[in-house]
Amino acid sequence: MGKSIIDRSPIPARIAPSLFKFILSVAPSLHDLELFDDTLALSLRSLLLRPMGQLELFDDDGTRLSDANKFDYVAQRVSESLVGSREGQLRALKSGFDECGLSEALTHFSCTDLMLLMCGDE
Repeated sequence: MGKSIIDRSPIPARIAPSLFKFILSVAPSLHDLELFDDTLALSLRSLLLRPMGQLELFDDDGTRLSDANKFDYVAQRVSESLVGSREGQLRALKSGFDECGLSEALTHFSCTDLMLLMCGDE
């Protein structure tokens, strides 16, 4: 992937925005999850829209969800779904940018900019 930047040769593939966000150290969003698992995203979005006083839900640690902590819970679930199970592979991929000497330069890019640079506009 780093070579595509160095060679200015876009990768002819669609790559999930959450991958580029990981490379840029940006937290994935609920919208990113919709592209990956729309059922889970819809469920989490529904949770955000409901007053928690009507529900008795608990997170994995046994903490009761409230209106004050439900946004943190959703962010955690999004991250677990998009990063958690493949974090080792994502870190290895990200380290390739360090080896190419690109990590510092990438700090100036947004997720969209990096997607366009690496994959073109197709």
